[in-house]
Amino acid sequence: MKGWLRLGAVGMSVVLSGCVATSVLASGEAREAPRVAGERAWLGLQMARGQGGEGVPVRRVFRSSPAEEAGIREGDVLRAVGGKPVKEPAEVSAALGERRPGDVVEVRLERKENALTVAVKLEAFPGVDEVLRRQRVGVEAPPLTGLVAVQGSAPLTLAELRGKVVVLDFWASWCVVCRKTVPVLNRWYEELQARGVVVLGVSNETAPLASQGIASFGIRYPVAIDREDEVFEAYGASSLPTLYVLDRRGVVRAVEVGFSREQLRRVEQLLAELLEEPG
Repeated sequence: MKGWLRLGAVGMSVVLSGCVATSVLASGEAREAPRVAGERAWLGLQMARGQGGEGVPVRRVFRSSPAEEAGIREGDVLRAVGGKPVKEPAEVSAALGERRPGDVVEVRLERKENALTVAVKLEAFPGVDEVLRRQRVGVEAPPLTGLVAVQGSAPLTLAELRGKVVVLDFWASWCVVCRKTVPVLNRWYEELQARGVVVLGVSNETAPLASQGIASFGIRYPVAIDREDEVFEAYGASSLPTLYVLDRRGVVRAVEVGFSREQLRRVEQLLAELLEEPG
């Protein structure tokens, strides 16, 4: 399995209500034993490798994170965390590992050659699913690039999907839990497509493997493959199934990871509401 989602500082294998995938979760690329939501302090950054002892570049600041609240920005370079110099993401992980949720930590950074120091009140790690929702819900969906249809006919770019309510189901033939969502997705496809709902399955497998999964699972809606993992990575689909709902404007309105009947009931209610919204 591949690890696509890079959300922060601590790497872990995560078991959600779906299939297992490896991801990087908090502020860098170091790996340590898994810790569940609420047990560890969270900064909310995606970081790059250090640049020859020149600090740790910030690649992304996650929405509604402690880092965002403190004013840390993409492109900043971290120099020290809690008074300890940092040159690699693993050193940021180590510094955060000594802290607890609610602690205030001093972060020294460089921004366009200006030295700054900010105080960050750390938060309890909210969990993989919640981080993904914070990052994606309410903003325009990432591009759908390089998708290749393997079953059915459906628009494969956001521009072509504009004006439709879209259900994107990230799945794989090896994902046993993914099979459980298929009957409901089939029903939505058959009952709602005439009203403007597009159901599209997205797999990052080869066409033969995806086709085997389609036949085995009994999938009747359109399916495309993401051969370069670009869409999986852009959408943070690190645990499967991951389901996105986009409104007619291409804005993400829901993200559901794993499987439960309650999740699908929420999505079905949301689809009904979105169909009533103007295009």
